[in-house]
Amino acid sequence: MGALRDDLIAALREVFGVHATDFTVGMATNEPVSSLNMEFTVYEYFPIGFEYERGQFGFSVLYQLPVGIRLAQRTSRDLQNEGQYVQLAESLRDAVRLRIPAAYLESIGA
Repeated sequence: MGALRDDLIAALREVFGVHATDFTVGMATNEPVSSLNMEFTVYEYFPIGFEYERGQFGFSVLYQLPVGIRLAQRTSRDLQNEGQYVQLAESLRDAVRLRIPAAYLESIGA
């Protein structure tokens, strides 16, 4: 799970730049089941959760646990090609930006 975590964080930093912060890994296991749980903040506006387990993964906006808005859910087949992490981060960026007021994004230079 270390490689998945590192590749995903690198892609998120590439796409969001300084607007992706506070990365926290809650859980990462390889045995008995591969799983990764991570949280981070985008645009100093939304806390985002990422969960991976048994080949399924997704992002959610974390308003109040366990309630959230599911942004994307896919299978690990989506990550087999090089560069898929960046495309995944771009999809997340587009989904998040639709939910943030344009005036706020402009005020922080995003």
